[in-house]
Amino acid sequence: MNTSSGEPLSGEKITYEDIPGLRGYQPVFEKRAAKPLLSAFGLDRHAFLEAGLGLGGTEEDYGDTSFTLYVFPKVPITFILWEGDEEFVPALKMLFDSSIPHYLPLEDITVITKLASTRIIKEARIKFSALAYCLLYMLIAFSFPS
Repeated sequence: MNTSSGEPLSGEKITYEDIPGLRGYQPVFEKRAAKPLLSAFGLDRHAFLEAGLGLGGTEEDYGDTSFTLYVFPKVPITFILWEGDEEFVPALKMLFDSSIPHYLPLEDITVITKLASTRIIKEARIKFSALAYCLLYMLIAFSFPS
């Protein structure tokens, strides 16, 4: 953040490959940030949205479901999922405010997006684990009436 210019957010959302200097790094970005999310949520848009909202994200109106997370106060990332089914493979896109190069060095954009993706997946696992624990508790409680 020591490269931050203090420039206000533009409100214009751009893709990773539209950030000047990052187009050639797109395959690595996809492998590190997008593919793990697709593996975890490609067939479950509800869990994807619930995990994003659980991290303080705000719901958006893109794709089948989407949300925006502020990874830093002036660094929003919008995560968009198109859920897969029998006919279509799932797809995921991440959008950034066009001011992002004024706040992060180019290599850090990939790193912070990968960290955010990992946190989204962990949030879903935490919610799933809590639900599984509650179901197990109920199963045990009803199996052995007092």
